[in-house]
Amino acid sequence: MAINWSLYKNFQQSEYSCNCGCGAAHVSEDLVAKIQELRDLCGFALPITSGVRCKIWNEMNHGHPSSAHLEGLGVDLGVDRSRARIVLQKALDMDCFEGIGISQHTKNGRFLHLDLKPRAGGQKAFWSYS
Repeated sequence: MAINWSLYKNFQQSEYSCNCGCGAAHVSEDLVAKIQELRDLCGFALPITSGVRCKIWNEMNHGHPSSAHLEGLGVDLGVDRSRARIVLQKALDMDCFEGIGISQHTKNGRFLHLDLKPRAGGQKAFWSYS
């Protein structure tokens, strides 16, 4: 079933599409709904720096071989230093994300990874990128 993008006032399908230009855009509507809810709670823009990834783009960007991005279940949000804590706290308060990764600084700036990919044993995952 196709996503009704008019339900998500702050996001468009193109923002979730693979950054390599291949056209992969098979994002989970549940993820889109949760990111919209997070955006509403934060009250400010949440730029998507990486959404769906094709296998080639994931490998080129050193993504994990079983990355949630490959399944349309993960997203990286560009967060600046002053708002990163707010976004992280709101995401934790929502208690719906299965994986949360925090980057300190990359060539593309800081980002917060959020995903809905189920983990073995039902455990949630929390990590930082170094």
